[in-house]
Amino acid sequence: MSKGSGSRDKRRRVGWWIWLQVKLLRWALRFRYKVSVHGLENVDLDKPTLFLPNHPSFIDPLVLYSIIYPKFAPKPVVSEVAYYHPWAGFLIKQLNGWVSPSA
Repeated sequence: MSKGSGSRDKRRRVGWWIWLQVKLLRWALRFRYKVSVHGLENVDLDKPTLFLPNHPSFIDPLVLYSIIYPKFAPKPVVSEVAYYHPWAGFLIKQLNGWVSPSA
């Protein structure tokens, strides 16, 4: 087995895991939040795009990620505290998240 096919298999497994997490997250969030999205069709997929929640909270990034994941496959940028947290850090690393140094 070549090195390239092994990394492709790993990406396929991780992609399935992320897809499942997003589906479960959407299912859970629908009981508490009503979210409507307008204008995603206007986003140019050929250009880098920055998606930002409209205010700081713990749930907004999850809601945003669960909405844009199918089309954009974003990489979350998180604080060092979240990145190195045992549970949250595991999920962030599965999503290929980037760590932003704490100020």
